[in-house]
Amino acid sequence: MVREDENSEKFGAELDSGAVEDEFQGSDIGEAERPADAPDASARQNSSGKPKRRRTATVILAAAVLIVSLISMAYYRALTKDLRRVIGAPANYLSKFQKIRFTLEFEKEREKLLTANAAATGREVVSIMEGDIPLQVVKRMKRQGIITDESLFLNYLIYRGIDRRLVPGLYVIHGKVNMIEAANALISAEKRLIKYSVLAGLRLEEIADTLAFYNLKFDRETFLTLARNYPRADHPAGTSSLEGYFLSGHYLIHQGITPEAFIRGILDTFDETVTPDIRGGLAAQGLTLDQGVILASMVTREAAHESEYGLIASVFINRFHAGMKFQCDPTVQYAIGWDEEEGTWWKTGLTVGDLADRSPFNTYVHEGFPPTPISSISLAALKAVADPVPSDFLYFRAACDAVGYHEFSQTYEEHVGKACP
Repeated sequence: MVREDENSEKFGAELDSGAVEDEFQGSDIGEAERPADAPDASARQNSSGKPKRRRTATVILAAAVLIVSLISMAYYRALTKDLRRVIGAPANYLSKFQKIRFTLEFEKEREKLLTANAAATGREVVSIMEGDIPLQVVKRMKRQGIITDESLFLNYLIYRGIDRRLVPGLYVIHGKVNMIEAANALISAEKRLIKYSVLAGLRLEEIADTLAFYNLKFDRETFLTLARNYPRADHPAGTSSLEGYFLSGHYLIHQGITPEAFIRGILDTFDETVTPDIRGGLAAQGLTLDQGVILASMVTREAAHESEYGLIASVFINRFHAGMKFQCDPTVQYAIGWDEEEGTWWKTGLTVGDLADRSPFNTYVHEGFPPTPISSISLAALKAVADPVPSDFLYFRAACDAVGYHEFSQTYEEHVGKACP
């Protein structure tokens, strides 16, 4: 027998597991009674799947971007390393963007950067003047035929920082060069030319003292040793001293020039400047080249005004032909050398004792020519010796006007009579 309360419990259980289940499986009453904002099972399933798919796609995309970035970075680093090995490193102050932009541009134009301009001819001198901006220099080089692409060359100057390191001066570029070589030449001490000046009337020691002013890479003693003991085979007159063979004037030289090249360049200028006509004129006066340079150095030191070169040369030539001593004060000054009291190589207050000095350079004591020239010469002085003003003068002395001119005489008595009161 089953009790009533047991049946009731059994009925309730069946109701819970069956009827109630039927109600929520699709009856109209079940649908109507579900809260309006309650999602059904399928909606919950869909809403939980979409974020998962989006997250997966995002991860894949990020991974792809990362892989591409890593590959790009590796390629850029390899490209940069290879390119910099060829064209040099960029200036430190450039931004990352500028470095990337220039790297990509130069890789594209690599061949143009590295190919010499076939149209270039010989040696070119690039002038950078005070106040020039880089673009002006670039345009000048384009006109000279050194470069072919202004924009590319200017960008390369900026990339290397050369645009900020340009120094006014003259820069020599030899033959056909590429843009890299042309750019480097603009900041090279070896390529930079300076204007070196030699004044007429200087001893070798005085010339040597000017070297430090021009910041040349060799010292005075090195220069003097070479200039005083020059190979005879390379000397213009076949002697060993270069005293007198530095023609006055301006020379364009490399600041980093060696002493050998420095001297060789000056002697080449001498050989080119002293023409066959000048050499022929010296021969017509009965002079060798060395004797002509010696007389030109004496004329240079005696004359304060170039207008008197011809007459002073005439006096020395006439005395030479007459077998007379030259009696030239500057030869005595040269023999004395440095005078401590006056602080000069050219002592002005010559004494009787000075004039009696037995030095072979003293033309008051010795007949004929001193052993070497006594100073650098001007071309005008050498021309005056090769073609002197015709005269019968054998003497000259300083005029009394104290402005450096001279009085000329044919006889000794006349010469004495023109002494200043």
